[in-house]
Amino acid sequence: MNLFNQNQIVYSLDTSSLIEAYRFLYPVVVTEEKSTGNLQHPRIRDVCKVSNIECVRISGIVKRENWIFE
Repeated sequence: MNLFNQNQIVYSLDTSSLIEAYRFLYPVVVTEEKSTGNLQHPRIRDVCKVSNIECVRISGIVKRENWIFE
């Protein structure tokens, strides 16, 4: 069921709900998913891009936060 429409782009309820929750809880979304570029069947990275939410891979957050594993 499609409920969210922004700038002529329709998101599925499960993807948009997840991203909107992260928008308010966290400054960045961490995912290993690749962008599809298909906004009719978007993945997390696609929704982040059109919603102006930073999206990084796990390796990106490790570098950003200067985590060290021993």
